[in-house]
Amino acid sequence: MTNQIMTQLWQTCTTFIEAQPCNYRPPILGAVPIDNPRVKGWLDTHPEQVKPDECLPGARSIIAFFVPFSKEMVIANRKASYPTEAWAQAYVKTNQLLAETTAAMMEQLADLGIRAMTAKPTHNFDEKTLLSFWSHKHMAWACGLGEFGRHHMVITPAGVAGRFASLIVDCVLNDSPGIWDPQKKTFGPAAPKLCREEAGCRACEGSCPTGALTTRPFDRQKCYAFLLEVDRTYRHLPLSDVCGFCACAGPCAVIENR
Repeated sequence: MTNQIMTQLWQTCTTFIEAQPCNYRPPILGAVPIDNPRVKGWLDTHPEQVKPDECLPGARSIIAFFVPFSKEMVIANRKASYPTEAWAQAYVKTNQLLAETTAAMMEQLADLGIRAMTAKPTHNFDEKTLLSFWSHKHMAWACGLGEFGRHHMVITPAGVAGRFASLIVDCVLNDSPGIWDPQKKTFGPAAPKLCREEAGCRACEGSCPTGALTTRPFDRQKCYAFLLEVDRTYRHLPLSDVCGFCACAGPCAVIENR
């Protein structure tokens, strides 16, 4: 049953991505049972986030997926002196892509008799504290899609420049965090830590236009104030409070050897 579920979800995600212009690379999917210590550790550390079984009574697992941006899009934003309009447009389009993809996944799961719950792709946070009550990236971390880097984002085997989405389901898919291998039709291990901070990399810090990353802890308010400035700059677009410089700056932005 797991093979059928994950194969269908992988195909759905891939189909939606391939229907778009060349803005994306192949997705990465993973899953974790909610009774795994990784999930408990995340929720203990972030009590503001909603518990899976509070969202979906009878919840058993989390499924998360990552949609990596194309290398060309990343390089274009990296070279710019200000977040590009193309990057802002990609943010808007990707929000729609993620919403449509998760909706299709939930329909597939329902056809298989599996209940699922998800949240909108972004703005699942308290506007004063800027703390999320449903964090797709933390769910992706719990699923083993990657480890956090200096920039407070999850670095997957495809890199960090991209977007996450997640679902909670009432079935068990695997017994530990792992990444789905569509060729072998099985779960592989969780992704290792790929951040090069310990080796001296500070590319994300150097790219931050606000200095929010040079402080510890990360200055959420300073970062978000700049994101709102970007949104005002591209006021002709739907909400586009994005920057992406830290995600595009370093060797972790796009990883291709997978």
